[in-house]
Amino acid sequence: MPVTNTGTGGSRPEPNTPGVATVVAGIEEATITVTAPTSGRTPTSYVVTATPDGATCTVTGASGSCIIIGLTAGTAYTFTTIAKRNRYRSAASA
Repeated sequence: MPVTNTGTGGSRPEPNTPGVATVVAGIEEATITVTAPTSGRTPTSYVVTATPDGATCTVTGASGSCIIIGLTAGTAYTFTTIAKRNRYRSAASA
């Protein structure tokens, strides 16, 4: 028997996963630029996390840049981005 969703929630409130960020390395720092996902809800901010240190920075708005300082020279880092919209969060970028 088919089931019909009669809820009034509409589309999902969380933003889609952001794309891969652009990273420019500096001396013990990195500048990360993020853009809004190509579909879904527009984020209001992003949190960028550097691994392995766990250092973070925040971008406010639908797109922009932030700087993570205090990185260790000679260490390879991976940066992931989570889009936020109000209290909702996307999955982390790849």
